[in-house]
Amino acid sequence: VGSIIQDYSYNKLFNGVGFGSIKHNGDAANTDLFYLNARSDVPTVHGVDGLINAYRNTLQSVTPSNRSYLATIINYMIGQCNSHESGVIGCNYDILMVLT
Repeated sequence: VGSIIQDYSYNKLFNGVGFGSIKHNGDAANTDLFYLNARSDVPTVHGVDGLINAYRNTLQSVTPSNRSYLATIINYMIGQCNSHESGVIGCNYDILMVLT
């Protein structure tokens, strides 16, 4: 799927966002939303390979929690969609792919 959608992105940047995990940083709190690239300012990674690598790296630093609320990630994506500043309707699109 990634190799197909990658061709539709002119800059090959993808947002990688995780949800429903407990970080191994000593904080026992459940993390409802976090960026796979481990940054706090932007979730973007370059290309499908960058997205896969960020996912693999994240798996080493989190543990799945007992609960995962899809509403958190869906609301995040709604915010992303609403933030597009194009004046042309249909010029932007977003894809939400949930891997569990």
